[in-house]
Amino acid sequence: MTPQPWFNLLACPDCKGHLNHGPVTCCRSCGRCFGSFSQALDLSPLNDPAWQPAEVQDRTWIGWTMGRVYSRCTCNPRLSSLLTEIGTDEWGLNVGSSNTRLHPQLLNLDSFGVDVVGSASSLPFNCNSLCFVASQEVLEHLPDPEAAVREVYRVLKPGGIFYLQTPFIVGIHDSPHDYWRFTNFGLSALLKRAGFEVGEVRPSGGAGKGMYFVAVEYLASIAGRVSRRLYLPAKGAAAIFAWPLKLFDTLDSRIPVGFYAVARKQVQG
Repeated sequence: MTPQPWFNLLACPDCKGHLNHGPVTCCRSCGRCFGSFSQALDLSPLNDPAWQPAEVQDRTWIGWTMGRVYSRCTCNPRLSSLLTEIGTDEWGLNVGSSNTRLHPQLLNLDSFGVDVVGSASSLPFNCNSLCFVASQEVLEHLPDPEAAVREVYRVLKPGGIFYLQTPFIVGIHDSPHDYWRFTNFGLSALLKRAGFEVGEVRPSGGAGKGMYFVAVEYLASIAGRVSRRLYLPAKGAAAIFAWPLKLFDTLDSRIPVGFYAVARKQVQG
């Protein structure tokens, strides 16, 4: 079988050694061999507390629907403009992509339905191998977000771009794997500690969108107190009726729905 054109970018998630391509993909350094999962190369790490396989994730229809609504609400034109700068001979990565294809040269990494199955806290890529990394609404689900940001820094080429987007005013979701919320100051500090030069940190959506998600969860929680069976139907109905709140959105940096940051890996020497 002919390897993918980006195969040489890959590395063992455990020791970061090079992989050999053949009937079975194995690490040349530690000897670990890898199989496939959902038609993707499974490069998930061993003994990584941050790794959550697809089976434990919430895949209810309402969880999926709300996730799609939130994703569309926070879609940022800044990300679209950055993607146009990726060359046809370069490769980037979408960490926690699900099945969303942002760009032909952007590889998808998640726990299901992607190019490479793997963990954000132990990226299966060589050092200095990627020109761009995007991560949208993923960092809050990682027990160790600093480890994930350091991994992004490692795999980026000098001068490479990291687009990071996280929620701020959003209810608990994908429980029990929802750990953090980040302010603009927190995102900046996190990136700087990893070595990044932070170019901008701005709201990804305003107060109207933030209040929309609060209202949906609030109304669903009231219904859930009456009967647990009412929670999901009420959440679906509330998502429809609370939608006008988003029409009165304002980019208020004090109570936004979330923030995005654009950072660059330092160019040494």
